[in-house]
Amino acid sequence: MARITYQIKGLDRWMRATDAKRFIPILRKNMRIASVLNGHVAEAQQRKLITEGKRHFQANAELTRKIKKSSKPLVDQGDLFASITSDLLDDFTTITGVKKTSGVYNIAEVVHNGATIPVTPAMRGLFATLAAASNDVETNTFFSSRASELWQRSPYNWKPLNLGTNYIVIPARPWIRILFGDKKFQRIVERNWMKALEHSFRETAR
Repeated sequence: MARITYQIKGLDRWMRATDAKRFIPILRKNMRIASVLNGHVAEAQQRKLITEGKRHFQANAELTRKIKKSSKPLVDQGDLFASITSDLLDDFTTITGVKKTSGVYNIAEVVHNGATIPVTPAMRGLFATLAAASNDVETNTFFSSRASELWQRSPYNWKPLNLGTNYIVIPARPWIRILFGDKKFQRIVERNWMKALEHSFRETAR
């Protein structure tokens, strides 16, 4: 009686590749590397969005341009740009954004989500002082620290707030929301994690 023998080759490699005890620590190691990489990618892409601000965000108002001496949204002295960071929460999770705050409120959150700030008597007094100083240079000797800071940035040509101005509106410039909604960015992140998964199977099977 004739016999046919079938031999499965590579079974030992397949069994190694599906051994959970071997696979899980290798997976965690490679996914951790990919998660850190994705955090760095997110940082770079956020900075790119800020650099290209005029393409994505509402233009600066006249008062903002005067204070910052720049028409670029989100760009001032580089604080926001330099404060973008990412942190590894666990092997599979990275958080990215801006942690830095003023100590009183989260400046990055305000410029990201926007805000409507009521005009207070102190704010009116601040701009009235700057306006007076624009006509009389001696007035600046009585500046508060904030008025002095604004004067140093842009001396002269200040005007008082209009009586009808009751709120200062900071428009939302949601660079993080825009980034995470970008399909190209999503594909990069998914590809990095998928490569880590595939590499983990190959490494486990060796």
